[in-house]
Amino acid sequence: MYKILLDTPHQDKAGLEYLIRRSSSIIPTPPPTEIPPLLRSINLNDLKSDFIPEVIIVRPALLMGDGKPGEQVRGAEKTVVGEGATVWTVNRAEVGRFIVDSCLPGAGDEWVNKAPTVGWK
Repeated sequence: MYKILLDTPHQDKAGLEYLIRRSSSIIPTPPPTEIPPLLRSINLNDLKSDFIPEVIIVRPALLMGDGKPGEQVRGAEKTVVGEGATVWTVNRAEVGRFIVDSCLPGAGDEWVNKAPTVGWK
């Protein structure tokens, strides 16, 4: 059931993440054998590569809620962030808070050239 409902969004995510990794001058591009199906019909050699010096690929868990102001949030103490973190859900406000607090210029470089997953415990 999961694959049926989320197959297209996962293909979109895999394609976008591949292009970001290819654009990064630091994060290695996955080998040609790992090109997502969505991009196999495109001549990737026509696209510019290795030109972005710093990227952060934020990977939210399944987004919950409608994102309206006042939506209940669990807070930083209930939010898990890490490469390879196993989480299932999070709301948009928590992901936004993480981006503002941890990813924007001046917030430090803990996540630069990494792909943190953000979700709830």
